[in-house]
Parts: sequence; structure tokens; C-alpha cells
Amino acid sequence: MTNMKKISKSQELLKKVAQKGVATEASLLEDKALLELFSWNTARAPRARIKDTLAILTRQGALTQGRIDTEKLYKITSRGLALLKRGEVRKSTNTPLHTPSSWNKRWLFVTYQIPETHKIARNQFLIELKRLGFLRFSSALWIYPYDISVQIKKIATHLTIENYVDILRADSISQPAVWKRRFKL
Repeated sequence: MTNMKKISKSQELLKKVAQKGVATEASLLEDKALLELFSWNTARAPRARIKDTLAILTRQGALTQGRIDTEKLYKITSRGLALLKRGEVRKSTNTPLHTPSSWNKRWLFVTYQIPETHKIARNQFLIELKRLGFLRFSSALWIYPYDISVQIKKIATHLTIENYVDILRADSISQPAVWKRRFKL
């Protein structure tokens, strides 16, 4: 079996649409290879994940969406073809972290007020924060011991939510010993 971790779901979805020229949402939701790929290592329904990814790719300009009666149709754009060719669908969020060898005793906080209309992007943003190692400090406030604000800005821009995300730096916080322990500092 193929190692699913190394396969970009967005890349595979773009390939399917490009192969078909114009793809119906129904055909993509019934594609066995896509269903297997989108169901790997998750409890969430693969069809919902495919729909979310289609919406993100459309918002990013990689796909255009049209309708015939009630059926949604997708077509790859020139931007989508360029992304597919270069394999850069998630390049901006997959850049490696460069954390310093010593901690400068400053904390990075990320907070957001992302509206419900951007729910998919908000969920992706939270996944990226967790992937990077952020911990929830309080509701809609995340903490990290190193300044990786450049990467956070790239992620927010990539998801087109940069106007809803704020980055803060702090020299002191409440219960510093607890957070140092949680980050193993």
C-alpha cells in the first residue's frame, strides 16, 4: 500500500480534475482512490473532507466552480495547473521551522477572530498551529516559545485570513513554570 502521509490530497484532487477537464462534484465524491486517500488516518467522513478541499482550492483560485442545475462542476485554472506542475499547493505552510538553539525567554502568542464564513480556513489554521507545536493558552489564544511569526503570517496569507489573525510577543506570562515545563524548556 502507498504511504498516504506523503501524498498531497490537494495535489491528487487537482490531478483528478485536470484529467477529466471538467469534473462533477458527484464524480469526485465517488472516486474510490480519492475516498481512500481522504479517509486515511481520520475519523472524519472522506466526502466532507473532499468538499472542504474543493472549496479551499476554489477560493485559492486553483479551480473554478460552476453549476448545471443542482450539480457543481469544477475546472482547473491556469493557476491550478501551475500549482500542480510545481507541486506547491502547500509549499507556504510546509517550510521547515528554524527554531534557535537557545530560548530568548520571550513568548509568541497567536490570536484570531475568524468569522464562520471562513470556517474551513479557520480549521486549517488551527491544524497548522498544532502541527507547528503551539499549545492553547485560552480560547482563541495560542502560545509558542519561539518567534516563528513569519511562518504564521505565511500560513494566514495562504489561507486568506491574514486580516483576522494577530500575533503578539510577551516577555512575561502568568504561570511561566507550567508553560516552560509543557514546552520542555
